[in-house]
Amino acid sequence: VPSSDGGIGIEQHMPAPIIIDRKPSVDDSATVLDHIISSVPEKGSRHSDHRDPPDPILIESMANDFAAILGLTQEQLKSTPSSLSPSEQFLCGIVCGCVSSVHPLLPSTLTDALQHGIR
Repeated sequence: VPSSDGGIGIEQHMPAPIIIDRKPSVDDSATVLDHIISSVPEKGSRHSDHRDPPDPILIESMANDFAAILGLTQEQLKSTPSSLSPSEQFLCGIVCGCVSSVHPLLPSTLTDALQHGIR
């Protein structure tokens, strides 16, 4: 992808590539949804130093949206990871990857998201 400086790279307005190279760890101290949210990297994102990271509500909303698209139910998101079947655990890993990929693109606040048409 051509970058704005003429080189080849990933523009800041594109999702980051995420490689899923293993099954997500199973930690029953939190719900599946909490596990997905906690998988989002806090450091190393493409948010600039002068921009606040996205509101946790936006991250949770995005996690719920990706989970619903992939067929995980609210009941499954409220359960513990070990209660999921292997294929559901795989879907959970894909949701983690999707949320991590778009995390750097999320606006900082819910108001900003609504102004940009993100619901």
